[in-house]
Amino acid sequence: MKLLVTLVLVVNVLFACEYITSGERDGRYYEFAQNLSSKVDGICVQKSKGTPNNIYTITTQEEIVMGIFQADNMKLARENDRSHKLDNLKVLFPIFKEQIHIIVLKNSLIRDLDDLKRKDIAVGDELSGSYVSFLNISEKLNMDWVGVNFHFSDGMQKLRNGEVEAMFIVGKAPIKSLLPYMRDIRFLNIDSELPDYKKAVISAKTYSSDSNPIKNDIHTLEVDALLLIDELKMGQKTKIIELSKLYIDSMYKVKEAGGMDLFNLAEVQNAIDKGTKQVTNIINKYTGGASDGAKKKNLSEIEKIEEICQTDKNSLEVFGFARSQIAIDVCNQYKANHR
Repeated sequence: MKLLVTLVLVVNVLFACEYITSGERDGRYYEFAQNLSSKVDGICVQKSKGTPNNIYTITTQEEIVMGIFQADNMKLARENDRSHKLDNLKVLFPIFKEQIHIIVLKNSLIRDLDDLKRKDIAVGDELSGSYVSFLNISEKLNMDWVGVNFHFSDGMQKLRNGEVEAMFIVGKAPIKSLLPYMRDIRFLNIDSELPDYKKAVISAKTYSSDSNPIKNDIHTLEVDALLLIDELKMGQKTKIIELSKLYIDSMYKVKEAGGMDLFNLAEVQNAIDKGTKQVTNIINKYTGGASDGAKKKNLSEIEKIEEICQTDKNSLEVFGFARSQIAIDVCNQYKANHR
């Protein structure tokens, strides 16, 4: 009997998962998490509706150790967390930035945000990060927008049928699901400065194509997507260290090639195996042209690592959450090795 119990415990230790709660199967949160987990044994992925859903699961399910969250959603949750359930969450890494997309039909009479005041706007599921951002930005801009919750395909259909005036989506540009509709839609600019968001420009090339050229850049806002970890739940710290090293290694190789913080680690690694030209082609595919990283070739090795790590920043001020000591230790080790 003791032997059986011992074997069960050994099996549980060997095959136990450290779960990342991510996003929808067709979304970038899920894809990013899958790419990480595929390279680190014992890291598993749970799909979800988005950040609000992830907040619930990481605070209620013991097996959920990490999650991907929109920083604006998390700041709001932190402000209203009277039970202090979020206090144990720390930023492992800021993984990429997501842009606010406000979309109308090309033939719409709506030209700017003021034209959208008190209008019906299709937005994501009630448990999606986009919906929380929608409510937050609508209030800060004093727009009184009316959000109608739809899955993307249903929302797009409502927009094309004239049942809503616009769509509101938060995602890393280019949002793949928008590409088939580019002939029918255009983007509204957001020129305001708002707390918890940074001004951003989406290059016209990002959504442009030979059949549907876009001349003007899109001026908007962006927010960080964060990989947060509950340090009190960690079963095997070595797995998280391995995952952290994988992230830095992958991003460092992309930056060496003049790249950016690409989310698709598997595709990046395949490109790296084939050479720098292939990496550049991947970067251009996702950015619509040369990335900002191409302008930073003179950065020192340590500066490149810090751009990836962002451990020297005041994490509470920038992200609203303290930094994981694991990330700080791993990044400091990388910096020491490159001195």
